[in-house]
Amino acid sequence: MKASTTIKSKQLKLFRTHLSPYQKDNFVARERECLESHGFIYCDSIEQANVLITNTHTNLLEFDSEVLKSIELIIHPNSGYDNFDPGQVQALQSPIILGNKIRAKSVSNYVLSCIHHALTPPPYTKQWQAGRKWPRRSLQDLEIQLIGFGHIGKHLCEALSLLAKNVHIYDPYQNQHELKHQSDIIIFCCSLNQENMNMVDTAFLNKCKEDLILINPARGKLIQTSQLSDWLKSSHKSRAYLDVFESEPFDLDLMPENCFCTSHIAGVDSSLDQRIIDFVEEVSLDFSNLSQHDFTTKWSNATLSNKIHSERFI
Repeated sequence: MKASTTIKSKQLKLFRTHLSPYQKDNFVARERECLESHGFIYCDSIEQANVLITNTHTNLLEFDSEVLKSIELIIHPNSGYDNFDPGQVQALQSPIILGNKIRAKSVSNYVLSCIHHALTPPPYTKQWQAGRKWPRRSLQDLEIQLIGFGHIGKHLCEALSLLAKNVHIYDPYQNQHELKHQSDIIIFCCSLNQENMNMVDTAFLNKCKEDLILINPARGKLIQTSQLSDWLKSSHKSRAYLDVFESEPFDLDLMPENCFCTSHIAGVDSSLDQRIIDFVEEVSLDFSNLSQHDFTTKWSNATLSNKIHSERFI
């Protein structure tokens, strides 16, 4: 959304709690300039603010409860919400708006890169190969299992359905119940909750194919890493692609050669900073200008309190 002067119905004073390591040195200045171009105030302390901008390092339990009562809106430009407490989220009067959509396409592209790496990259050459041989597995012969059907799952389903033999979807919260352990590729694109924590263990893996391709750019605690490592060591034809781990930073040397690791960068690209600023700007302008009903309706799917089921996040 382009910055422009706007007549507001609500004065916003915003405070950002943390930055992430991937954000550039000029990020704060750029975010401040964007928000102040609308007449909003970019505060230096939470005590001055009525809007809080958080990230994965933010723990709301660290803030004084009286101070939080003055916060009218929390903008969380991340998809993970492991640091939040469901009870506190329900008790807050302020909605928490999640930025799941910000990284969805980048993470989807990361997954596609992993798939193409696993299925053999093109055999580039400087000399013409008369035999025209390229022994490789083709997506059109493979079954793919998506675990999670949010923003990322929907992007991947749309892309892969055109190329793969079958795409199965497992997301009980979206009434999708296909869980095919014998799929050729299993991709995690779900949030973390009590039901799926440590979902991938030895018992899960023993139901899978011996040449499984497993990709996890979602949450590290979906997988019992040590059990996956042991299984990979005895399943030489299988490959795992991990971007997230149970605890970070993680010693990547602990993983076997058929596990390909990155350092929590699946959603990071050269335009991420600008997309975060655009998201904060869009939510802020909507909160300032829309009626409460219209704001709630527009951002319903991104509101964290709507992801609580039986006092747990889903």
